[in-house]
Amino acid sequence: ESNNKPPPESSTPPTIASSSPPQEEEEEEKQEWEIQLLASKKAGDTAFQSSNFTVAIQHYTSALSLDPSHYILYSNRSAAYLSNHEKSRALTDAKECIRLNPTWPKGYNRAGAAMLSLGRYGAAREMYQEALTLDGGKNAVAKKGVAMCWEEERRVKVREMELVKQRQQQQEEEERKMKEEQKKEEEKKKEEEKDSTEDDLLDDFFNEVEETNTTTTTATPEPTTPEPAPETQSNNISKQLTKLGTPLSQINRLLPPNYEWKNLNPFYVLDIPHTAPLDIISRRYKALSLLIHPDKCSEKRAKEAFEQVRIAMTLLKEEEKRKHVHDLIEQGQKQGTRDYQVSRTTTTNPTLLSKEEEEKQLQSFQEKAIMKVFATIEQKRRDVERRKRAQEKRERDQEEEEKTKVKKEMEFHKRWREGDRVDLRVGSWRDFQGGDGGKKKKKSRWS
Repeated sequence: ESNNKPPPESSTPPTIASSSPPQEEEEEEKQEWEIQLLASKKAGDTAFQSSNFTVAIQHYTSALSLDPSHYILYSNRSAAYLSNHEKSRALTDAKECIRLNPTWPKGYNRAGAAMLSLGRYGAAREMYQEALTLDGGKNAVAKKGVAMCWEEERRVKVREMELVKQRQQQQEEEERKMKEEQKKEEEKKKEEEKDSTEDDLLDDFFNEVEETNTTTTTATPEPTTPEPAPETQSNNISKQLTKLGTPLSQINRLLPPNYEWKNLNPFYVLDIPHTAPLDIISRRYKALSLLIHPDKCSEKRAKEAFEQVRIAMTLLKEEEKRKHVHDLIEQGQKQGTRDYQVSRTTTTNPTLLSKEEEEKQLQSFQEKAIMKVFATIEQKRRDVERRKRAQEKRERDQEEEEKTKVKKEMEFHKRWREGDRVDLRVGSWRDFQGGDGGKKKKKSRWS
């Protein structure tokens, strides 16, 4: 019986005589699994071409259990996963294909297609570019993929711009409708004479709104800066230092409670008007650096305060970002003016204020509105980052789950190959090929 049964791969060859040499049996076994691998791959290809992607995935998985280093099988299964709408698994197989053969352009095409379907257009474009590089720029699939990535990114930007424009138009439309409704309601109240308390209150309210609007229109000045910027008084940095006060006062100004939200406006950090040119911004940065730089200031929080100044200056150095900040401040000032006007119009008994008091009150509304604009944008950015991290975590978890599953399958098949069952199946295959003699040998093994 031991002479007819081939030894396991990990065991040493027997010393007694055998009907077939161990080396020949190993070659026959190797041919057996290679035949099974090719059959599974061919079945997977046929199923894929018939759009039976689930069956194709099963056949490719069976083939990979026989040869886990077969990068073409990972490529094929990636395509089947993607066609079956299993995007993350398609990306996992594409990455494994690239790991096994980093110089094969098609692996990068698979990864690019998976990333494109996941909406990760920048990363997908990089994959397609790598395929083009490896293929000397002649890869038609990669060229088409790069073009698709650019087109999708353009569409996303267009959609975002359209949404922003749509929200602005919606807000303007709501304000217009609100004014029209107020006007119609006033006219209706003037025409109708009702004795109910509600109607009387509404008449009084709209009369007060009308009076306040008139007062605001004639008296409200254009928003002004509370005090002239130090740079307009002198271009000398030493004179600016006298205007900035002590290091401790500047540190306390830069690091109040919730300073990370208040300091989102870089002009607020540098304490200069948002209309200041770049040379004025640079001089103010140098003056603040001389005052609170940790090498020159011994206060405990000097390093933290200077970091706020450094971040603000880094942001304002770039013209495009500086213009963006300028536009946000202008937007906040307009919103603050509207809020101030609404506040004045909705107050039942508004206090008579001097021009200076009105300017201070208007400035307070504008400062609050500007802070809200920057805080809202920062909150949206953090939300996007949070969603991005969550998505990446889900993809990592899914990939780890898939790797664990594949590892378990590989361990199972390894144990299966090393166990008695594979020996019995190989022996049965030989018996079948050997005809009657083989059948007799099979019976003798179980006797």
